Amino acid sequence: MPRRVKLQRASGGRPAPDPGGEARAAHPPDVAAIESRFDSALGRSNVPVTTAQRRALARYVALLAQWNRAYNLTAVRDPFAMIDRHVLDSLTALDFLVGARLLDVGTGAGLPGLVLAVVRPDVRCTLLDPVRKKTRFCAHAAMTLGLDNVEIASERLAAHRPPHRYSTVISRAALPIADLVAGALPVLDAPGRIVAMKGPRPEDEIDPLDRGGLVVRVEPMEASGGRPAATLVLIDRAGCPEVFSNSPGSA
Repeated sequence: MPRRVKLQRASGGRPAPDPGGEARAAHPPDVAAIESRFDSALGRSNVPVTTAQRRALARYVALLAQWNRAYNLTAVRDPFAMIDRHVLDSLTALDFLVGARLLDVGTGAGLPGLVLAVVRPDVRCTLLDPVRKKTRFCAHAAMTLGLDNVEIASERLAAHRPPHRYSTVISRAALPIADLVAGALPVLDAPGRIVAMKGPRPEDEIDPLDRGGLVVRVEPMEASGGRPAATLVLIDRAGCPEVFSNSPGSA
């Protein structure tokens, strides 16, 4: 299968092949040390990750730490802290994905979409963000990791017009829930699910939500290691079965 990582923007140039002179000059993080830290962190979380996937996630963290020195992609500077606060936090959504097409709204540095693409190669993941330095990093990381299930869209959700609908639309605290739902519904399949990754108290965002045709469920995630407590707000479109199939043919 040919690798399909593309930047979906007519006026944009090709993704940069590397993070530029400043990041190259900095000593790259130790991937082996990051992978070793992953071993203990994943042991605490009980996330089903293969050895190859763990290595890919360690390389992702090393890339993020290296690019971050030049491009300020995340406020978290320590690559070991990125494991808990970014990667493991992203993986809390793993059991709640449905179908085989995912849209990550406001992906930033590929969180959670690129992380989920590593551990769910059967799911086609579109990473959406209007900030070009972020989508350039995502494209570079996806190509470096050899992910052929990732596409990049450098635009806002309101401008996104995909040729297909998505079975899951996810966002990691990038938008208020009401704005996420309003923007996601035009591109969400039926049945389909919106996953809003929020902090421990999302009630103020949930209460005013127009629930017409929607079923809302809240899944609290306790703090673990260096990962803070969080909440997954699951918003299912009307007619959505209680249990979804995650098989590649279910989209």
